[in-house]
Amino acid sequence: MGLDETRWRNLAAKLRLTEAQREFVKLEKRYGERHRKYHNARHINDCLAHLDSSSHEGAKDPIVEYALWFHDAIYSTFSSKNELRSAEWAANLIRQSGGSDECAGLVHSLIMATCHGEVPTLPLHQLVVDIDLSILGAAPQRFDEFERQIRSEYWWVPAGLYRKRRAAVFRSFLKRPAIYTTREFAERLEFQARENIESSLKASRQ
Repeated sequence: MGLDETRWRNLAAKLRLTEAQREFVKLEKRYGERHRKYHNARHINDCLAHLDSSSHEGAKDPIVEYALWFHDAIYSTFSSKNELRSAEWAANLIRQSGGSDECAGLVHSLIMATCHGEVPTLPLHQLVVDIDLSILGAAPQRFDEFERQIRSEYWWVPAGLYRKRRAAVFRSFLKRPAIYTTREFAERLEFQARENIESSLKASRQ
C-alpha cells in the first residue's frame, strides 16, 4: 500500500504548499525505498490512522499531520541525521511556499522530537511522539513483526551488538515514568507496550 495522494492534496491545500504533486512523488519514492521494511508508507498510513482516531486537541492541526508525513522521509540505518534531514526538508518546503518561519520552526521541532532522546513536554510534540511510538503498544503479533522488520533494516549490524543496542533502547523506555505522555495513548497502549518490551528483552537474553 502506498501513500494516500488524495489526503496529501487536501493537506497541501490547507497549508498552501507549492509544487505539491512534485513533493508527493518525492515522498512516495522515499517511502518506497527497498531497504525500508518498517519505516515505509505503511508506517505513515498507520500514524495517520492514529491521528484520525485521536481526541487530542492538536489532532486537527494540519501542521501535526504534515510533520507525520515527513518525520521519516529521509531514512538510512547508516546515518544518525535522518530526523534532521527530514525536518529540514519539511521546514524548507513550508518556507518556499510562503509559510512563516514560526510555522517552519514548529514543523522542524516536531520532527526532531521523534529522535526520542528526550520526553516531550509540549502538547503537539507529545502527540506526534506518542503516535510514532504507538507500534510499541501494538498487539504482540504485530509487535513481533515490527521487531523483525527493524532487524532487517539493520541487517549489517552483528547479532550480538544489535541485541545489546536494541536492549539499551528498550530499557531507556522502561525507565521512564510513562512511555506515552498523552492521556489517551497512555490509557490505551502503555500496559501493552511495557508487556511487549519486557517480552522482547526476555527473548534477547535467551
